[in-house]
Amino acid sequence: MRIIHAFFSFAILLALALPVVGQNAAKKIPVPTDAAQAEATKLVKEVYGGEYANAKTTTEKQTLAKKLLGKANESKDDPASQFVLLRLARDIATQASDRQTAFQAIDALAETFQVDVLAMKAVALTKFAFVAQKPAQHKAIAEEALKLVEQSIIQDNFTVADQLGKLALAEAQNASETELTTEAQGRISKIAELTKTYEEVKKAVVTLKTTPDDPAANLTVGKYRCFLKGNWDKGLPMLALGRDDALSMLAKQEIEGAASSKEQAKLGDGWWDLAEKQDGTTKKQLQGRTGYWYQKALPGLSGIMKDKVEKRVGKLNEIRGAPVVLRYDWRQGQLDDWKFSSGIGNGKPLVKNGSLEFRNAGRLSFCRTDIRITDITLDIQSLDQTQAMDVGVGENSYRLHFLAGWMLNGSVQVPVKLMGRRRSVNISIPVTGNSVLKVGDAQAASPVKKSGEMYIQLDQPKPFVLGHIVIKGVKVN
Repeated sequence: MRIIHAFFSFAILLALALPVVGQNAAKKIPVPTDAAQAEATKLVKEVYGGEYANAKTTTEKQTLAKKLLGKANESKDDPASQFVLLRLARDIATQASDRQTAFQAIDALAETFQVDVLAMKAVALTKFAFVAQKPAQHKAIAEEALKLVEQSIIQDNFTVADQLGKLALAEAQNASETELTTEAQGRISKIAELTKTYEEVKKAVVTLKTTPDDPAANLTVGKYRCFLKGNWDKGLPMLALGRDDALSMLAKQEIEGAASSKEQAKLGDGWWDLAEKQDGTTKKQLQGRTGYWYQKALPGLSGIMKDKVEKRVGKLNEIRGAPVVLRYDWRQGQLDDWKFSSGIGNGKPLVKNGSLEFRNAGRLSFCRTDIRITDITLDIQSLDQTQAMDVGVGENSYRLHFLAGWMLNGSVQVPVKLMGRRRSVNISIPVTGNSVLKVGDAQAASPVKKSGEMYIQLDQPKPFVLGHIVIKGVKVN
């Protein structure tokens, strides 16, 4: 028991230290002094003042902003000039309603200097909102604000998160987007809940830095991370050391692992019982954890136990705003959620031994519109050991390829982290040997709003097998 206790204590210290490492603060330098900026501003005006004065139209301002951004990247040996050039590029791009260039300048500032990137982007978005006229512009600002809200919450920056949440709500209403409005209202409520709790959490974090096994502090921070922020990986070791016996037992069982379906269902039962006693964000997070374990357990269950779990999963999946986990292992009735079409030859799959067997390339369209997808995991195996396979997920005519993957005895399991937005990455999946997957650069695209538009594209002229698909998302109606 002492060894286990020491392990959890070490995990707490490591978890508390991780954010500092991730911020890479040691490589960033302070913002140049006012005197240094003033001197650099004189130089910038001397060199580029004429171009600035002549940039009258939106296009001319956008062109100048891009030029200054490029010159800043060439001036890294002169931090003051680099800072002024980036600041000017940001401001000119903002005036020209060029969000992409403005955010690139802000990201470049944050890469080198000790600045609050989220606060800067919040200010820029507010200025974009002030001049937006078309519904599509208001919608784009609302979507970007919601994305930044999540980043602010991750960093516990609730002042900026609140500003962005209110901006997202106003812009969603200006765009007459009902779903976005509801989402923004939910974020604002969550921010208020997190803010109310955070002062107590900060005190507990200070305690844990000197006394990592303090039961009360572990319980406070563990509940905050798991039940409010949904960060179970960092929160579970703290719950295991907490003074709530029921939570501690469940957390330890999770950390130790549940190999059998019976053990997995038992863990789901434990989180279900706790969720029944809660409300708000905590209830939704507990319901999400319940669904996670029930979905893992279902393939190996039978009889009344299976019926009970399926009934509870059905209830969880009907709760608006609640996390949803769907596992498709192609049992009776699961095909109803999908439409199959062919890209080359006969794309319609055969159901065989709990898998879908394709003889040629094909497309699977997810037909449910009541779930906003945030995460997809596929299990794919090629039946031809001589040719690479391309796998993608997308919307309508757009392709969305996977962010990562790895080989497992000739099979590949590929998780896709959408985080409420689409990412585009090209990936070629080798079907022989243990070669490393080639992954391209990720590019953000438009948000995934209706899962009915989502499809899985399988480009392989040779036979292959699609095993289980796990879809995680949020119930939207």
